[in-house]
Amino acid sequence: MDSKIEVYIENIGQKEKKSLWLHLPVREEKLDQLLYDLTGSETGLEYLLTEAVCPYFQVSEQEDLRMLNKTAGIIERLDDQDRILLKAWCDKREQGVADAEEIANAALQTNQMVYLDEAKDGNGMEEYPEAYRVYDFSGHPKGIVLDDSQVDEFLFDREELLGSGAEELLERAAVIGAKREQKNYLKACMRAASAQAVRPGKERGWER
Repeated sequence: MDSKIEVYIENIGQKEKKSLWLHLPVREEKLDQLLYDLTGSETGLEYLLTEAVCPYFQVSEQEDLRMLNKTAGIIERLDDQDRILLKAWCDKREQGVADAEEIANAALQTNQMVYLDEAKDGNGMEEYPEAYRVYDFSGHPKGIVLDDSQVDEFLFDREELLGSGAEELLERAAVIGAKREQKNYLKACMRAASAQAVRPGKERGWER
């Protein structure tokens, strides 16, 4: 599955022009050193991403390379189905152009999407509109995303994302997701109990 992310980095504002292609993710220490060598600055911010290969979303010239690298590190740990679900999430928001921070959060929560796999649940999928359909990286139909409203693209802020490892973030997101599911289940139970508390009686108006 061709789901790699690569960027072409060019320094700006320097007498000596430097540029290179970089396959993401890389270790944070290596990225810091690379940006220092490229820009001559400790902050390593004087660069543009003039080209990119990314099957999930459009990479802007001013994209934060450190945040993009973190996003790529999270994606690298997803299985094929979760990568396809992330692509579907990004495709749905193509007009809004979500940034790398929001996409990183979405990548941590693909298990919160309600998904029907065409190979397992193919019957009746033709009834769903195109907006629900999911395609792999070769353009082949894979299934239907019924609901992605539980994905919180602001689950972790930039400092939390950059300050934590990808595995730790995936574990924390899974815990938060499980607690959210439990809370939603309890709310559903309470609504059902409330509906049963007062109901029409068979022989008289209302009974408790």
